Amino acid sequence: GYTFSQLVWDKRLERARTWLTSRKMQSYLVHEIASMAGYTSAAHFSRTFKLAYGCTPTEYRQRMATETEEEADPVAELVH
Repeated sequence: GYTFSQLVWDKRLERARTWLTSRKMQSYLVHEIASMAGYTSAAHFSRTFKLAYGCTPTEYRQRMATETEEEADPVAELVH
C-alpha cells in the first residue's frame, strides 16, 4: 500500500509532468517547475522523474513538444 507521503509525492510528480508540457508553463525552466511542485532539489526531482517515467524531465518535455508539432503538421504524418 501507499503511505500518505507517497501519495502526496506521486501527485506532485504527476502535476509537474503536466506542467512540463503545458503551453502556459513553457516559459518556465525545469528547476522552476520542480520548485513549484514542491521539490527543493532539482537533481532529486530529475532522478525521481526518470525513475517514474523512464526519461529526464527535459527529455520528456522535448519529446512531447516534438510529438505535438508532428500531430499538428499533416505533412509530417505523410512523411512518417
